[in-house]
Amino acid sequence: LDASNNIVQWKARVVTRSFQQNESEYVDSFAPMAHPVTIRTIVSVAVTNGWYLRQADVKTAYLNAELPEPVYLAQPKGLENPKNPHQVMQLRKAVYGLAASCRLWGKLFCKRIKEF
Repeated sequence: LDASNNIVQWKARVVTRSFQQNESEYVDSFAPMAHPVTIRTIVSVAVTNGWYLRQADVKTAYLNAELPEPVYLAQPKGLENPKNPHQVMQLRKAVYGLAASCRLWGKLFCKRIKEF
Protein backbone atom coordinates (compact mmCIF):
# COMPACT_ATOMS: atom_id res chain seq x y z
CA LEU A 1 0.00 0.00 0.00
CA ASP A 2 1.11 3.54 -0.64
CA ALA A 3 0.53 6.57 1.60
CA SER A 4 -3.09 6.84 0.36
CA ASN A 5 -3.81 3.15 1.09
CA ASN A 6 -3.94 2.30 -2.60
CA ILE A 7 -2.69 -1.10 -3.68
CA VAL A 8 0.66 -0.68 -5.41
CA GLN A 9 1.70 -4.29 -5.78
CA TRP A 10 0.01 -7.67 -5.38
CA LYS A 11 1.94 -10.46 -3.70
CA ALA A 12 1.19 -14.15 -3.78
CA ARG A 13 2.71 -17.26 -2.22
CA VAL A 14 2.28 -20.79 -3.51
CA VAL A 15 1.40 -23.13 -0.65
CA THR A 16 0.57 -26.80 -1.00
CA ARG A 17 -2.44 -28.38 0.61
CA SER A 18 -0.58 -30.92 2.69
CA PHE A 19 -3.72 -32.85 3.59
CA GLN A 20 -3.76 -34.18 0.02
CA GLN A 21 -0.20 -35.55 0.08
CA ASN A 22 0.55 -39.26 0.24
CA GLU A 23 1.03 -40.74 3.70
CA SER A 24 4.51 -41.96 2.67
CA GLU A 25 5.67 -38.34 2.28
CA TYR A 26 5.26 -37.77 6.04
CA VAL A 27 7.67 -40.52 7.11
CA ASP A 28 10.79 -38.34 6.97
CA SER A 29 9.28 -34.98 7.89
CA PHE A 30 10.48 -33.25 11.04
CA ALA A 31 11.08 -29.84 12.57
CA PRO A 32 14.65 -29.30 13.79
CA MET A 33 14.64 -27.61 17.18
CA ALA A 34 17.42 -26.30 19.38
CA HIS A 35 17.38 -27.78 22.87
CA PRO A 36 17.12 -25.11 25.62
CA VAL A 37 20.33 -26.44 27.25
CA THR A 38 22.18 -25.87 23.96
CA ILE A 39 20.94 -22.29 23.75
CA ARG A 40 21.93 -21.56 27.36
CA THR A 41 25.38 -23.08 26.76
CA ILE A 42 25.98 -20.92 23.68
CA VAL A 43 24.85 -17.78 25.50
CA SER A 44 27.03 -18.51 28.54
CA VAL A 45 30.12 -19.18 26.39
CA ALA A 46 29.48 -15.94 24.46
CA VAL A 47 29.09 -13.91 27.67
CA THR A 48 32.19 -15.49 29.25
CA ASN A 49 34.31 -14.63 26.19
CA GLY A 50 32.76 -11.19 25.58
CA TRP A 51 31.37 -12.22 22.18
CA TYR A 52 28.42 -10.55 20.50
CA LEU A 53 25.46 -12.74 19.59
CA ARG A 54 23.34 -12.13 16.54
CA GLN A 55 20.16 -13.85 15.46
CA ALA A 56 19.04 -14.37 11.89
CA ASP A 57 15.59 -15.32 10.68
CA VAL A 58 15.42 -16.58 7.13
CA LYS A 59 11.79 -16.08 6.14
CA THR A 60 12.19 -17.92 2.84
CA ALA A 61 14.41 -20.74 4.13
CA TYR A 62 12.19 -23.56 2.90
CA LEU A 63 12.15 -22.08 -0.59
CA ASN A 64 15.88 -22.71 -1.05
CA ALA A 65 15.84 -26.51 -0.90
CA GLU A 66 15.80 -28.37 -4.21
CA LEU A 67 13.43 -31.30 -4.61
CA PRO A 68 15.07 -34.69 -5.28
CA GLU A 69 12.05 -36.00 -7.19
CA PRO A 70 9.38 -34.33 -9.34
CA VAL A 71 6.44 -32.78 -7.51
CA TYR A 72 3.42 -31.46 -9.41
CA LEU A 73 0.74 -28.98 -8.29
CA ALA A 74 -2.65 -28.24 -9.80
CA GLN A 75 -3.35 -24.64 -10.68
CA PRO A 76 -4.62 -22.59 -7.72
CA LYS A 77 -8.34 -21.86 -7.76
CA GLY A 78 -9.01 -18.43 -9.18
CA LEU A 79 -5.68 -18.36 -11.02
CA GLU A 80 -6.36 -21.03 -13.63
CA ASN A 81 -4.97 -20.51 -17.13
CA PRO A 82 -8.09 -20.21 -19.33
CA LYS A 83 -6.22 -21.62 -22.33
CA ASN A 84 -5.01 -24.70 -20.40
CA PRO A 85 -7.33 -25.23 -17.41
CA HIS A 86 -5.96 -28.72 -16.67
CA GLN A 87 -2.29 -27.72 -16.84
CA VAL A 88 -0.16 -28.56 -13.78
CA MET A 89 2.96 -26.91 -12.35
CA GLN A 90 6.18 -28.80 -11.71
CA LEU A 91 8.02 -27.61 -8.64
CA ARG A 92 11.80 -27.32 -8.78
CA LYS A 93 12.24 -26.11 -5.21
CA ALA A 94 10.34 -26.78 -2.01
CA VAL A 95 7.33 -24.66 -1.05
CA TYR A 96 5.44 -24.03 2.18
CA GLY A 97 3.05 -26.82 3.09
CA LEU A 98 5.05 -29.57 1.42
CA ALA A 99 5.67 -32.30 4.00
CA ALA A 100 9.33 -32.72 3.03
CA SER A 101 10.21 -29.00 2.90
CA CYS A 102 11.60 -28.83 6.43
CA ARG A 103 13.64 -32.01 6.06
CA LEU A 104 15.06 -30.91 2.69
CA TRP A 105 15.99 -27.47 4.03
CA GLY A 106 17.61 -29.07 7.09
CA LYS A 107 19.73 -31.30 4.85
CA LEU A 108 20.74 -28.33 2.69
CA PHE A 109 21.63 -26.26 5.76
CA CYS A 110 23.78 -29.05 7.26
CA LYS A 111 25.53 -29.53 3.93
CA ARG A 112 26.35 -25.81 3.64
CA ILE A 113 27.58 -25.60 7.25
CA LYS A 114 29.89 -28.60 6.70
CA GLU A 115 31.26 -26.99 3.50
CA PHE A 116 31.96 -23.77 5.39
